[in-house]
Amino acid sequence: VQTVKDMNTLQSLVSETQNAHSVLEITKLVSINVKHAQKEVKYVNILCLSALIAKKNMHLAQKN
Repeated sequence: VQTVKDMNTLQSLVSETQNAHSVLEITKLVSINVKHAQKEVKYVNILCLSALIAKKNMHLAQKN
């Protein structure tokens, strides 16, 4: 009975360790995704700024 109890304890420890490992991996992946998203947002902001500048330039060109 003692051996089975120890095996169960061992198995629960192993699964806890695996869960902790999974959480770490998920956290790492999420932070990588967030970094990529931030880069994409910067890129979109630059595109929007470029479009606004182009629009202003066209407007100025039409005035002249």
